[in-house]
Amino acid sequence: MPRQIFWMQQHSVEHFPTCNLRQLMMPPLAEFAGREHDDTLAGRQMGEFRRMVFPDINNGLCFIDRQELKGALNAQYFGALLVIGMPIALLQASSAKNDLVVSFWVCVILLRVLRELNARTYSATDAILLGIAFGAAMLTKGTGVLFALPLAVIHSLAMIRNGKAPGLRSLIVTAAVALTLNAGHLSRNMDLFGKPFGPDSLKDGGFELQNEIHTPGAIATNVLRNIAPHLSTPDANINKYIFDFTTWVQHFCGIEMNDPRITWQYSPQFTGLNWVQSWEDQAAAQFHFSLLFLLPFALFIARRQIPIRPIVMIFLTCAAGGIIFSAALKWQIWHVRLVAPLLCLACPAARHCVYGSISRAHFPDSHQ
Repeated sequence: MPRQIFWMQQHSVEHFPTCNLRQLMMPPLAEFAGREHDDTLAGRQMGEFRRMVFPDINNGLCFIDRQELKGALNAQYFGALLVIGMPIALLQASSAKNDLVVSFWVCVILLRVLRELNARTYSATDAILLGIAFGAAMLTKGTGVLFALPLAVIHSLAMIRNGKAPGLRSLIVTAAVALTLNAGHLSRNMDLFGKPFGPDSLKDGGFELQNEIHTPGAIATNVLRNIAPHLSTPDANINKYIFDFTTWVQHFCGIEMNDPRITWQYSPQFTGLNWVQSWEDQAAAQFHFSLLFLLPFALFIARRQIPIRPIVMIFLTCAAGGIIFSAALKWQIWHVRLVAPLLCLACPAARHCVYGSISRAHFPDSHQ
């Protein structure tokens, strides 16, 4: 990353002269980690290792959450395979993109929230650890905030339900830790731009990524456009059917194709679906999304074989995260890779539903 070179040259992470303001305003945690590896281990290969290790860390989370979801070992292997088998993950393992880093922190937040909900006890240490995870997700990428928001709401409601005064104290500690981690970056943006997240408008050097309208039709349109590329196939006819259906829904909602109010003007426009698995910005996860569509049926079949409440919570979190993401940001062609954290988040729950359905089919009287 260019800003890592600037930091190294000026021996500081202060903002520097550049014509690309994204190098200044974007959250820098992943680049901090990469720069630290290069400095301490003196090798560009370690930067590659850092990117390759995150699919393995997500893998590890699929094993760790056995303590919360009580899954069988074979189910854990299947969940791990789902994570590392995502085309997005395989391609980003050798690139500079940081969506897998966001995936890691969002999965950590999920794990902490599940542990606290199951234990029903909250210590200062739990609040601090959760604050670190929230703060790290925020400091890695703006999408980390959007995807972690449903978990933050669930955690806040659980805190207040289990005692208003202790719950509020825990929330304050968590929020304080998260904001403290981001204080340096936000203050540098304030000093230069006068805004903690940088300029918004194009005339001020911003990018105008936020949707200008938030009607149900606009949100539904963006949700469909974010899902459709993940359903593309090598068959051009099937791709055309999917694209035509998306177009029909947009017209039904009263939204024009590529409406500039919900489509970023500098992104290639949504004009069709292509089968492109060698480009990380369009490497679709067809199997994973197809599995997600079938999971409600698997969940119903396996409802007695799996811990139903946390599984439903995970699915609702993924759905809410996708809707928030689509409602907040104008559509861009590379949203295909930006939703990787939601797919990683769903993998532990998906594996339980699949294995629970198999168990139900072969051992209908068995219960976990």
